[in-house]
Amino acid sequence: MIKHNNLLRFISFLAGFASGFFGVGIGGIMGTYLVAVEEISPRKAFSTLIMIMTVTSLIGFIVHLTNTNAYSSVWLLYAIFLFIGAVSGSQIGAYISSALDLKTLRVYQGWIILFLGFFLFLGNIVKI
Repeated sequence: MIKHNNLLRFISFLAGFASGFFGVGIGGIMGTYLVAVEEISPRKAFSTLIMIMTVTSLIGFIVHLTNTNAYSSVWLLYAIFLFIGAVSGSQIGAYISSALDLKTLRVYQGWIILFLGFFLFLGNIVKI
């Protein structure tokens, strides 16, 4: 049950802004908020976020496919490998999530978000 509705709306707005403006993943921001502030279990929070991101990505893919000349063989080759990587990554992530206890999962989540934030920050400064 969500405890802070108005705060959640504000954080959601800021997360969406940061995601669009800086290229930071909204899943990391909202997932951290749901786990740390709302005290929702990491499994439930990130399962919900992954479901929402999957639907959003699918809609974006369909819109992109219908509005661009995306039917070239090179583009479809990238799409096939992207699909295989996404499915295998989600299965590995689900296995790791179910195999670890919640405390260890929270520690790994924190480190991954710190590393991703650092490399995104570094990439924007150095222009890799």
